[in-house]
Amino acid sequence: MTAPPETHYATGHRVEHGKYGSGTVTSQEEGKIGVRFDKGGQRNIHHTFLRPCDKAEPVAVNDNKPAEAEPIRPKAEILKLSGTSSLPQLEWVYGRVRVRKYVSALFSPGGGGKTSLLTAEALDMATGRDILGVGHRQKLRVWYVNTEDPRDLLIRQFETAAALHRITNDDIGDRLMISNGRDSSFVVAREDKRTGLKFNEPVIAGLLEVATEFTPDSIILDPFVSTHEINENDNGAIQRVASLWVTIADKLNCSIDLAHHVVKSEGPVTANSGRGGGALKDKARIVRVVNPMTDEQASRWGIKLADRREYFNASIDKGNLSKVGSGGWYHVESVPLGNGQGMIKPQEHAPAVKRWYPPDADPLEVATAKVAELAEEDMQSVLIGIANRDCRYDPQSKDWAGHEVGYVLGIDTTDKQNAAQKKDIQALLDAMILTGILEKESRRDQIARRSVDYVMVAKS
Repeated sequence: MTAPPETHYATGHRVEHGKYGSGTVTSQEEGKIGVRFDKGGQRNIHHTFLRPCDKAEPVAVNDNKPAEAEPIRPKAEILKLSGTSSLPQLEWVYGRVRVRKYVSALFSPGGGGKTSLLTAEALDMATGRDILGVGHRQKLRVWYVNTEDPRDLLIRQFETAAALHRITNDDIGDRLMISNGRDSSFVVAREDKRTGLKFNEPVIAGLLEVATEFTPDSIILDPFVSTHEINENDNGAIQRVASLWVTIADKLNCSIDLAHHVVKSEGPVTANSGRGGGALKDKARIVRVVNPMTDEQASRWGIKLADRREYFNASIDKGNLSKVGSGGWYHVESVPLGNGQGMIKPQEHAPAVKRWYPPDADPLEVATAKVAELAEEDMQSVLIGIANRDCRYDPQSKDWAGHEVGYVLGIDTTDKQNAAQKKDIQALLDAMILTGILEKESRRDQIARRSVDYVMVAKS
């Protein structure tokens, strides 16, 4: 049956398409015409792309045989080498543990310092101050999602870490966004009894919408297990969930870090210690593991055995993109919150993480990291103060160079109660001398009739 010259096609009309050739109309709906083409395949075509055809429909050998679907060709190309110098560099977001468009993971035992570490790293990325000594000096946008703790505990964690590292709102700007799993759902996949794994499309769409508005450089999800309701031992399902996060990282052009719990074991945590199957480990390009200080390490470094649990190491145990074994030591410090009212209602203390270096660590590495903890504007203020005074090296001197540091940091260096902070300031001065920012010079004091060490800004 030949189609009429107008565009009102009916079932059985013969039509022709510029690419697919002639065919027979099988259905019509809202301007789309269903056509079974003579060369095979059923397609829905807008009526404006069709024209009447007077060619007879070929007789099918077997009318019951379904039309063959057009093959979906995979993308492939012939490899042509151009040399390694032509390769684009990986876009590292933070140290060598987070890279743009990839998923990394942090495996840790419960109470091992995981959340405190991730909180400090989020602040480090947002401020660009390198407070953890990984060489990070770029201000990035970070979305930190704690899928288990309530908002007030999340705020408490960040306030404590900010107090320890002397971070203010001016340091953070609008670059750090937080969410919690009690106010919002981050469950991106569930197990359906009939169909198996089912992605939670509304949650995924909402996450992408918020992320597109915020444009994060990094997303931290703590922990991974609360982002799905899948049997952890179902490797196939977990792999699909992990693949979803990889797809999201690629779509948003950011890094995604998934914190993951480990099985209980007496031995050290490795990339194979993750709870459930190994699909998450296999999908993550970088896997860090958290391990507490051992008795042997504590004895070697002069740490009381009762205090060794306050120290932990976070190192790369699987690194497709990074060097395995690299990482660092951290100390969980008790930070006074200043929220008390004298003896009646004493202030509280809360934990926060700070980078720690063993006594046998490379002195220059330690010094470089310690100097990096000082904000750039504070560093310039310290150097101006020392350059405009005759500053001595001896912390007992009234002209001690550390007074300039204390003034900039808001520490009363004349108060005996700040003895620990004065010790930290002296260590900072030593680090600035070792790294060549300051230099020490001996001069003869005519009154005391002895040589005295002075501190001055190093000549460039």
